[in-house]
Amino acid sequence: MAPANEKQDILPPGGVPPAGPAANTRASGRSGSEGAWAFDAAIFDMDGVITRTAEVHSRAWKRMFDDYLRLRAARDGTPFREFTHEADYLPYVDGRPRYQGVEAFLLSRGIILPHGTPADAPAAPRRRTRGPESGSSPGRAGP
Repeated sequence: MAPANEKQDILPPGGVPPAGPAANTRASGRSGSEGAWAFDAAIFDMDGVITRTAEVHSRAWKRMFDDYLRLRAARDGTPFREFTHEADYLPYVDGRPRYQGVEAFLLSRGIILPHGTPADAPAAPRRRTRGPESGSSPGRAGP
């Protein structure tokens, strides 16, 4: 049994957990009016102040980019250079919307990939037919 001063999760009166938004919350040990839970506090960590979300995000981006960069290096016969937290995640990806972060990082490596469209097949290979300075649009890769 937990010490008297330790809060425990308990069911509200009637033994039925609340429905709706409160259904997925943990109780503070007291029930409020109309069966709602009462809380002493709530902490929302949306910017990584409490948890180290940047490290988690950086590892996820590293895994994805390293897989892509390895495939590209093998295909092109060029050396593989890994994605790093300090040199790549922080300056190019962190704090940017997803597509902008991807584009900024790839451009830092001299890689230009056009955005796809909803009409593209899921595995359709894409490449730029000419450099961006020509004003050409992306084209489907040839044979």
